[in-house]
Amino acid sequence: ARPLEPGCCARGLCRAGGRAGTLRDLLRGAIARFEIDQELEFTATIIAARIQAASGNGQDLRESKRWLGRVVKNAGAATFEDVAFAARLALGEIELSSGNLAEGRARLQALERDCANAGVLLIARRAASDLQTSSNRAAN
Repeated sequence: ARPLEPGCCARGLCRAGGRAGTLRDLLRGAIARFEIDQELEFTATIIAARIQAASGNGQDLRESKRWLGRVVKNAGAATFEDVAFAARLALGEIELSSGNLAEGRARLQALERDCANAGVLLIARRAASDLQTSSNRAAN
């Protein structure tokens, strides 16, 4: 996320004649920009973690899981619940693909339930599909 330029709100307020409503509008715009930047940063981290985990290298897997764990924690705290769900999905899929079936399945089952309860059905269906695929592989 890009930090705000020091004094930008104060300069904007001075140009607008010092009206309180203008300061409020400037702050709302700054907060909205920060939230968009933060959500994009979380999403980019999820993508980067998936790419890194695809190497199959143990250190890369651990680092990817650490990144995703931070996204889950920070996105949830920042009320980007859908982004936190996407990070949990990536974690579960990475665990399954790296052979950590029990942990991956447990994570995806919890995710499917949480997403269904929150009305985030696309991720819930994807978690269910991953669970079904892993069950089919285990049966063969």
